[in-house]
Amino acid sequence: MEIFLDSVDLSEIEELKEVIDGITTNPSLIAKSGRKDEYEGLISEICSVIKGPVSVEVVADNHEEMIKEGLKLAKIARIMETDIVVIGAGPVGIFTAFQAGMLDMRCHIMDILNQAGGQCAALYPEKSIYDIPGYPVITAQRLIEQLMEQALPFGPVYHLSQMVEKISSNENQSFTVVTSIGTEVKCKAVIIAAGNGIFEPNRPPLSGILEYENKSVFYSVNKISDFQDKTIVIAGGGDSAADWTIELSRVAKRIYVIHRRKEFRCTPETKIN
Repeated sequence: MEIFLDSVDLSEIEELKEVIDGITTNPSLIAKSGRKDEYEGLISEICSVIKGPVSVEVVADNHEEMIKEGLKLAKIARIMETDIVVIGAGPVGIFTAFQAGMLDMRCHIMDILNQAGGQCAALYPEKSIYDIPGYPVITAQRLIEQLMEQALPFGPVYHLSQMVEKISSNENQSFTVVTSIGTEVKCKAVIIAAGNGIFEPNRPPLSGILEYENKSVFYSVNKISDFQDKTIVIAGGGDSAADWTIELSRVAKRIYVIHRRKEFRCTPETKIN
């Protein structure tokens, strides 16, 4: 598994040139011999410099151009080929990589968040989930960890902190996916597992609310322990409001639930008092 987050910093080009020079001094590294173990050290060194995705295949297939023009290394390293590109690194996206691997297909996963997991990781990692087959109860974060572990043998590549900006079709019935930091991946199929898309808080129209956000106003719960012995007001009456009322009641000093309707809109089975 490879996870790449940052864009290339060309201010480090001198160090990059030193790496390129180092490649030329060892012919065994630049020979298309398929000896991946020898490439691994080189790849690690290049990654530490360009802060971008470099794969064994990229080094093997592009070594001559990399040596000739170090300045183009960053771009070369970002042009990759795979079988499937999945847009969205939530539970469905990660499980898609596992299923693709079972069919002997390579998979790259792209997401604008800086971590895999989608809503489960970003909005409610410590929330208990009760509707996953085989698990009577599991936290959202643990679910993501299990899914990533399940997909790990098939080596999915995660491109995080970057947004897909363009999908174009090619003449040979393939596609090219381009992200906001210039990553290009050619693939045979694109699977969109983006859910509701980029997360935006359902912010109430209250004057001055921005200055309180992430201090005393929250749109998600990342750590339940942050609310230990606190007095909490939960605005809403849907499933999320009901679920968090139940979860936080275990640690909070007191909880008030404010809802504009006479009855809650959560599912009848929710055990909220």
